[in-house]
Amino acid sequence: MATAIRADVRRGMVRISGGDFAIGSEAFFPEERPVHRVRVVSFWIDPHPVTNAAFRRFVKQIGYVTLAERLLAAED
Repeated sequence: MATAIRADVRRGMVRISGGDFAIGSEAFFPEERPVHRVRVVSFWIDPHPVTNAAFRRFVKQIGYVTLAERLLAAED
C-alpha cells in the first residue's frame, strides 16, 4: 500500500513511477531463480543520500514508524 506524503515533506524529492519488471536470474545463484514478473508501486525518493539528521526531521514531521520499530506478524 502506498503512503501519502505531504507536499511540504516531499519538497526536493523525485517521484519514481511504478511498473512491472522481471526480477531474478537463471544465470547466477539458485536462490535468484526463477525469473518472474513483479509490480512496484510509484514512490518518492531523495535524489541524493539522506543524512541521519534529515531522516530524523522526516520522522518527526509525519510521525513515521520504521520497520524496525513495528510489531510484525510471526510469518513476516
